[in-house]
Amino acid sequence: MVSVNRELILLYWQIGNDILTRQQAEGWGAKVIDRLSRDLVHEFPDMKGFSVRNLKYMRAFAETWHDAAIVQELLAQITWYHHIALLDKVKDAKEREWYIRQTIQNRWSRNVLIHQIESGLFLRTGAAVTNFAAALPARGIVRHEIVVVNSVVILVVNSGAYEDPVLRLTRGFPHPYPLAPRS
Repeated sequence: MVSVNRELILLYWQIGNDILTRQQAEGWGAKVIDRLSRDLVHEFPDMKGFSVRNLKYMRAFAETWHDAAIVQELLAQITWYHHIALLDKVKDAKEREWYIRQTIQNRWSRNVLIHQIESGLFLRTGAAVTNFAAALPARGIVRHEIVVVNSVVILVVNSGAYEDPVLRLTRGFPHPYPLAPRS
């Protein structure tokens, strides 16, 4: 099943590239996608997936991912329906790649992927691009890592960090979240 999916993703990427090439050569108003859809449906009547709408997704997919190596190694590991959801819901390339890697690692279904995108998992996990490293002091509680696991916030204290005065004052009191040094 994985190799079938890989071949389908590669086929769709190649069709998308062909559409981009034809549109560049013939111009946008040449109805390249409409003609190609009719031709493919006529030539392969038993195959599905050649609608105008799906061909537009193929074009967007090829336009988004230029490198064939990335398509073969990374993108072919998830289904076409995952890619459609990503194209519709995630506009930033780094965020989209992050969701692809998380989908592969966690074996998310398309519905789980959509839920994670809509709930803002990328931003909640600290994977978002920030200027914290440049703007914040090199030491201190503000530079510690905040990790979200199953909606539970965990503060990970880097080893060698100084103890924050507030933490020193609360030492000995029960803390709702364990503070564990990172090794």
